[in-house]
Amino acid sequence: MVKDIARARLDAILAEDPFIAVAHYEVTKVNVTRAADALAVLKDL
Repeated sequence: MVKDIARARLDAILAEDPFIAVAHYEVTKVNVTRAADALAVLKDL
């Protein structure tokens, strides 16, 4: 998980990953508005 950053910046970070040739990335943007108490910290990411 990462904080919201520009897609171009995220793509640049992923392009530097040494596993890019063997790993497949799927990016899903999520807006967390509610969470169970145990997961409340995710709302602040």
